[in-house]
Amino acid sequence: MNLIIGKNNAGKSSLLDMIHCFAKPTMLNDPEFSGAQLILSRRLTEAEISLRFPHQKRGGSVPYEDHYSWAKKFLDTSIYYSVKDKEKILLGTEVTIEIPEALPDFQKIVDSFNDPFHGMKVYSVSAERNVKPEGHATGIGVDSYGAGVTSSIRSILNVETFHDGLIEKDLLGELNKILGPDMHFS
Repeated sequence: MNLIIGKNNAGKSSLLDMIHCFAKPTMLNDPEFSGAQLILSRRLTEAEISLRFPHQKRGGSVPYEDHYSWAKKFLDTSIYYSVKDKEKILLGTEVTIEIPEALPDFQKIVDSFNDPFHGMKVYSVSAERNVKPEGHATGIGVDSYGAGVTSSIRSILNVETFHDGLIEKDLLGELNKILGPDMHFS
């Protein structure tokens, strides 16, 4: 579960609209979203690098003992790609790819990525909500007017095992960074 918290007019609803658009593929057929393109980035893992640039592969334009020795500089760095009409297109990497012959291998890495929105469910709480104090309840359920938000969060926090400092220090500290100086949580 992800919560999006911020001041009024910060763009929370626009962000949710965009996520909702890409999470429901049928929305991309709507003329309002024609030409919509999603630009994503993610960190490259050792598994992804070693699959396309194995230790055993040598030669070609790679001036190293093997292809993996050259490609390991991309480990844990960002790769950027776009998604449009279900097609994934390599845009670039955080570290420059100085060997053009390697571009098809990076495109194959991008092609192997799963859709980050596949199976995602998006629930939005109306901006015109009337959130009222809630008693303790079990389970998770939120309606569009905000009823159930507090109980759902409480249920998640009570079921999971969190270090006490996570809630008291980290979560409240981050909320204060977002909403301060207008509000302060303690």
